[in-house]
Amino acid sequence: MGFKRKIIYSTSSNQDDEQLTVDYIDSPSRLLRFAEKNHIVCVPLDLEHLCNVLNIKIVYQTLAKTADKNDVSGILRKSINKDKDKEPEWTIYVNKNHHVNRQRFTIAHELAHYFLHRNDGSAFIDDIFFRSRCSGNEALKKEWQANEFAASILMPRQKIEEFIKAGIKNIEELAAKFQVSTLAMRFQLERTQLNYETF
Repeated sequence: MGFKRKIIYSTSSNQDDEQLTVDYIDSPSRLLRFAEKNHIVCVPLDLEHLCNVLNIKIVYQTLAKTADKNDVSGILRKSINKDKDKEPEWTIYVNKNHHVNRQRFTIAHELAHYFLHRNDGSAFIDDIFFRSRCSGNEALKKEWQANEFAASILMPRQKIEEFIKAGIKNIEELAAKFQVSTLAMRFQLERTQLNYETF
């Protein structure tokens, strides 16, 4: 289902702030440091503010079903600017009919495609929460990477630990703090090997 493969993202904590440019971001930790540097709330991550700072548009609309009748959760699409001197414009389309927590994961997932894969294509279409309609090993690998990146920016391990140490022992309450589903939180606790036997 999701989050079983471990991908470790890390960066030096003493990296100079001036190096935290969009082109330099290639990991969840760097993106979260970029967010903090730009005074963006990180728990729960303010995705709208983050995308605004990144100049990525978010559009909420009804998205068509795929050929196998799965709902499309989100699309990341690049539009080439008519002015060749300007950067391409990126837009995240989010299914407005989905639950707000699922929409948040979708936005984070599409941001992951932007930071990890934007040089590999001009459109990424994702049809359900933990799965892509793409087939093939390379496409599947990109979907795993995007899921794990998204989970790491929405539910940073260190922040989860802080809430657990502060006394939260209920998975629903913990999920609410990060504005994610309990299923997503359970996967993240398992993936990061945090002790959640008490939940």
